[in-house]
Amino acid sequence: MFFSGDGGFFPGMKTIGELYGPFDMTLLEIGAYHPGWGEIHLGPENAVKAHSAVRGKVLMPIHWGTFKLALHTWSAPAEEVIQYAKAGGFPLLMPRPGRMVELPEAPLISRWWEESEEGRQLAEAGLDSLFYAK
Repeated sequence: MFFSGDGGFFPGMKTIGELYGPFDMTLLEIGAYHPGWGEIHLGPENAVKAHSAVRGKVLMPIHWGTFKLALHTWSAPAEEVIQYAKAGGFPLLMPRPGRMVELPEAPLISRWWEESEEGRQLAEAGLDSLFYAK
């Protein structure tokens, strides 16, 4: 398992993959991204790049969907990583928060952010989270 923590993409990820990969699962942060923040947050596109570089098999996106800390919409990280992973041809594991899963369940994209009553109410009110307006 590879866990990125906060940080941007760097060439050493390929070295990590060569020395220690392949990894059955990568947990990579995808939220609160901006082109100017490339050294502190991966974001969806660079998370997919990092997943490939470290030779991951299943990607579980983390560090998103809690607070609006960037200029993108609340659900943008999830929607974008789904598209990038699809283009890259590898499975995602995106369970509803708090749900226990086993790796063989991948791919799993629950799309919980579309189903939650809170999410629907926030969208109808024109909000991205309980704290910030769009």
